[in-house]
Amino acid sequence: MLVAKPILSKTTIWNPTWTNITMGSSVSWGQYTRLGRWIEFTALLNLAAGFSMASQPGLTLPFEAAFVPSAASFEATAVDQGTMVYELGFTNPSTTSAGRLVCWTANATNAVEAAVSNTVPFSWGNTDAVQVIGHYLAKDAV
Repeated sequence: MLVAKPILSKTTIWNPTWTNITMGSSVSWGQYTRLGRWIEFTALLNLAAGFSMASQPGLTLPFEAAFVPSAASFEATAVDQGTMVYELGFTNPSTTSAGRLVCWTANATNAVEAAVSNTVPFSWGNTDAVQVIGHYLAKDAV
């Protein structure tokens, strides 16, 4: 008789590294769960006094990916406090260790990808937030 052994996974608190963002008093938090090579993660950034954002802000993944993940593996949300919530993209154009935030803007015929910056998709302020959620296959096994 075969007996299934439980596959144990553990959720770990993680301090995400954000790129092209000066943190100031901002607070960043993350967690990931690793099951073999499978990674599921959440990263949250609450902006506060003293932050600044350059073009194409991004996030370093908790573990290097086995290959450049599809943008469909990630979802990102930006919250413009008091106004609205924006759906963003999180892409890995050429790296297996990080991604960058993107949004979509309309031109005359369709939506096109645009880099997130200090004024795109809105003028970021001290009470705004970004959340990235994703899953991917890690390069190395535990």
